[in-house]
Amino acid sequence: MSAGLWTYGFPARLSIAIALGLTVATAILVWYQLGKLLTILGTGGSQALDLDALDAKK
Repeated sequence: MSAGLWTYGFPARLSIAIALGLTVATAILVWYQLGKLLTILGTGGSQALDLDALDAKK
């Protein structure tokens, strides 16, 4: 990501800072969602996850 920003004219340090910030924010959000999913699995077992409800309605 930083190389892409750098290609479009952003300074190298700013590109690295933006890429690092977005990477850390994404990792925190993924970790949070994984924690919620594991909590649901811990309390309700595998039946608590209704994967069929995630299908798009036709």
